[in-house]
Amino acid sequence: MSLKARILVGIILAILVPLVIGTTSVLNTRRMAASDQTLFYDGTVPLQILSQIGVSTQRMRIASRDLLEAGGQAEAAKYDHQLDELSGEIDKLSESYARTELSPAEQIAFQQYAEVRKSYLDYVTQLRTLAQANRHQDGWRILHGEPYNRIVDAHLASIKTLESLQVEQTKQLIAANAGLARSSTLQ
Repeated sequence: MSLKARILVGIILAILVPLVIGTTSVLNTRRMAASDQTLFYDGTVPLQILSQIGVSTQRMRIASRDLLEAGGQAEAAKYDHQLDELSGEIDKLSESYARTELSPAEQIAFQQYAEVRKSYLDYVTQLRTLAQANRHQDGWRILHGEPYNRIVDAHLASIKTLESLQVEQTKQLIAANAGLARSSTLQ
């Protein structure tokens, strides 16, 4: 090989090696960025939604109690309105959660959550009716009764189940991100 050919091959290699390294680095960075976005949207956002559902559910329980303790029509109307707001908020959050990418196990657990929520809302409707009819003692019997508390426990347990499933999915996403980072480092 002539000197000119060797110099030309050297220049071409000097150009191609950094180009390949740079292209690989950019592609790996984009894949890791996309993987981080997936972790955020498919891993942490649903957990935040479920947490808000749990808090709003507890606030509904408190508003139900306060409705029975209300000292007049104005105060009762305030808690009745609060129940509407909280229920609407939970409905929106539930719809938002349902739009996230759910595994088959999460879909089943979400269906169970929805069924238990309906049963819970039936009790809330009964409590509101009793409060409007000024039958507070009957409302207190429901609040302190075993069937109501079983439904409340099942409702909260269904939210916890969804959270546990979401944590497992998030762990899988984290492991996939770690694997991607290792392979990018090796490349």
